[in-house]
Amino acid sequence: MLLWELAFEKVPYENWDMNKIRDHVLANKREKISFGKESSNIQKLQQGYAKIIVAAWQDDPQIRASLQEIFLELHSLYTEFCSTVNSSPVLKPDKSLDLDGSKATAPVSISDEGGLELPDMEDFSIDAIVEIMPLEEGIAAHKKKEFQVAWECFNAHSDLGNTTAKYWKGYYLWEGYACEKDRVEASNLFKEAADDGLPDAQLRYAFSLVGNPGAKFDKGVFIEYLTKAAENNNSTAQFNLGDLYMHGKLNVPKNEELGIKYLKLAALSNQPKAIEILQKLKINIYNDDKILT
Repeated sequence: MLLWELAFEKVPYENWDMNKIRDHVLANKREKISFGKESSNIQKLQQGYAKIIVAAWQDDPQIRASLQEIFLELHSLYTEFCSTVNSSPVLKPDKSLDLDGSKATAPVSISDEGGLELPDMEDFSIDAIVEIMPLEEGIAAHKKKEFQVAWECFNAHSDLGNTTAKYWKGYYLWEGYACEKDRVEASNLFKEAADDGLPDAQLRYAFSLVGNPGAKFDKGVFIEYLTKAAENNNSTAQFNLGDLYMHGKLNVPKNEELGIKYLKLAALSNQPKAIEILQKLKINIYNDDKILT
């Protein structure tokens, strides 16, 4: 019902009392699904969306579409009809959408009461939907070196917008596990996951800019994402950032205080290289005093 509400911006069974709603639903009836006159391509999109709504309305849980199935069908519609649109549509004022055409011309009804007939339910085949392996199982497959299984899992979840899956797909593209290496696309995926706030992706995106023929190195962007990862408690990023400031690498002005700060943070997470540098400098990682010799 939520899909219907979102599409038509209406309250279901508005002004009906509870008894009338109950009797209506128990009689296997729902709200009408009506669309205004549109181009043939838009009508195909509307028909597909209507099928999803009807599949979600089924009383019998054995044939009712699951959330995953609904999401996959919505994603399929988006891919077919909307993926070529370069910008997001502008959000319209509330109640200004006229999807059913009631504010303009007589709407085209898709219901049991006339108008265009909704395709038979067998056209919406749950059996035809490929069930996606849970992401956790894909990661487990990677640990068992079942790279093809893991790749298919990461690829599917990445296409659905999962941040962690984007990171893993990028990693597979970077290393060429079960796929052809594509470090340009890998870097793009690392950035997407990094911008979603994943610390490991922030670190990998920063270093994907180094020595990558498909990516132009930008020192400012490198330090920006390295800092994001460090501030999100990635100990490898903390070590590298501390080392950078401590020794003035990449022609960055030396800042020993800032460098020691990040090296200490890394050392507190048992980052071995950070511990080694601080020991050589005779710096106590737990306070500001140097270790006495």
